[in-house]
Amino acid sequence: MRSRKSATRAYRLDAELIEELKKAARREGISENSLVQNLLAQAVKASPLIRAFPFIVISRRTLLPILGSANRDGLEIAGLDLGKRNFALAKELYESVGRELGFSDFLVEILDKEARWFEVEGAESRPERLTLRHECDMKWSLFLKSYLTGAYEVVSREKIKFTLSESYVGIELPAK
Repeated sequence: MRSRKSATRAYRLDAELIEELKKAARREGISENSLVQNLLAQAVKASPLIRAFPFIVISRRTLLPILGSANRDGLEIAGLDLGKRNFALAKELYESVGRELGFSDFLVEILDKEARWFEVEGAESRPERLTLRHECDMKWSLFLKSYLTGAYEVVSREKIKFTLSESYVGIELPAK
């Protein structure tokens, strides 16, 4: 991880919130400062998307039966279309606040850290080869493949290579 320059700021917070932050930091095994920095970074990164993508949080336990009843072809068609539209809109929203959003950032910062669709492995060591681990099933992997194919078409005509399983999607991005 690269070293970043830091600055000191003071903010007035509600005493109850401070106590909750202390407890949360202990649970996470990190300092209060790290917890606050992580939470603020998440909020700032997600802020351009909040209005355009009102999130609905559902548990894996709820998602799996929905996926189970879905038609595979329908999932792939929907995934391709949603990937194109959502990534294009996310890029536009980021640009509207003077920030760039690349495909890898979309995967890591939005789909992994914010939406929690999967956990990205390999982003630091080999960013052209990533593993997207999830706890769903093959239909989720198929949906992700289609979604990411559609999203990548927004930035490139080249094709991503995929490896699918019940618990992960392996992707290999074309060489730049």
